[in-house]
Amino acid sequence: MKELRKRVLTALFACSLMALSSNYLTFFSRTPQMPQILLAKELEDKDSKQTIYLTVDDGPKKSIETLLEKCEEDDKITFFMIGKLLDTPNGFKLACKSLELGHEIGNHSYSHPRFSKINIEKVKEEILKTDELIDKVYRKVGRKNPKLFRFPYGDLGNKKDKKEIKSFLENQGYKIYFWDLDSEDWMHYSKKNKKNLDEIINIISKTKEGDIVLVHELPITIEKIIPFYTYSDKYNLKTLTNIK
Repeated sequence: MKELRKRVLTALFACSLMALSSNYLTFFSRTPQMPQILLAKELEDKDSKQTIYLTVDDGPKKSIETLLEKCEEDDKITFFMIGKLLDTPNGFKLACKSLELGHEIGNHSYSHPRFSKINIEKVKEEILKTDELIDKVYRKVGRKNPKLFRFPYGDLGNKKDKKEIKSFLENQGYKIYFWDLDSEDWMHYSKKNKKNLDEIINIISKTKEGDIVLVHELPITIEKIIPFYTYSDKYNLKTLTNIK
């Protein structure tokens, strides 16, 4: 009887060891998969972000350096630059730095006039003069100019010249970009229709997937609007050439 009890206890002990060993092996066989699970989760979170196209007009100014510092490594912005600001040693240097960091530069005319207020020849001069400067920047950093254009003030020209201006830009290889959401950041400095920070944040909080967002190189933009997008887990910032 004692011998039988001994055999039973031995068998039970052996079964317990086998079960423990099985659980032990199962745990460690799964453990190496944890980094893969975390990576998959990270990719899933990245895919869940809204891809938007942040465009900054009216630079380059010295403040662009601070703006670039507020961008995460994956954040890429399109800058529509004014020729006369680019046509200085410091402006050229700032533009080159923007390209070196993977951002893009577009043509925003030479002196930012309303095209409807100047003649067609002056319009062409505004475009070509800036085009030459932007080409020079792209060549300096070893990149190809993607030929992006935005009308100053969104002004396409007077009724008589609109069609010719558009054709001229297309013949020069330009793609014209407007915007889906205007941050109205410039209105923070308006004397007649000033918008406070809360009003502007309310506007940009409506940004949705695929939007081209218009901001300007202004203090409020650099201090508040840029961080709203770049420090958020909600947005994935891409340049305009990524639009499919």
